Amino acid sequence: VLPSEYTDVLKTLQDDVPGFSGKRAKEIISREFGKPCDDIFTDFSEEPLAAASLGQVHTATYKGRKVAIKVQRAGLKELFDVDLKNLKKLAELLDKFDPKTDGADRDWVSIYEESERLLYLEIDYINEAENSVRFSRDFVDVPWVRVPEVYRDVSTPRVLTMEFVESFKLTNIARIEQ
Repeated sequence: VLPSEYTDVLKTLQDDVPGFSGKRAKEIISREFGKPCDDIFTDFSEEPLAAASLGQVHTATYKGRKVAIKVQRAGLKELFDVDLKNLKKLAELLDKFDPKTDGADRDWVSIYEESERLLYLEIDYINEAENSVRFSRDFVDVPWVRVPEVYRDVSTPRVLTMEFVESFKLTNIARIEQ
């Protein structure tokens, strides 16, 4: 849809994010569940499988099954709280001072409020789990769609545990064409 010069830059926003340590990931998991990570998972990977701006994915074993554990970066919600508070002030100022000389009837505060709602949903891994389950139900009869099982008993708003499924990035066009 977009030219490669744009998509190449957008890919760096996903791929060039440094991970945090496996030790830190285990601390986050332990805090979320109120007990040591090693009491829940075995064979926890010290190195993340992938890292992104909101969190990273580690592999482990849970009840004899290989799982992928998505761990949210520490302090992310608090960072959102501060940034969104400042953006709301900006939206309020724009509502007061936007001359709307182009004829548009913009409500900057409403735009901000909808964006805020969506951003908080984006960092709620329980919401992501529910979306995954719904997606799985919607595509249950499509043989080429495979959705990993969600382990709700070891998922929280900041930790999402799913069945590990070997895969590749959908941006890998050469692999898709094989």
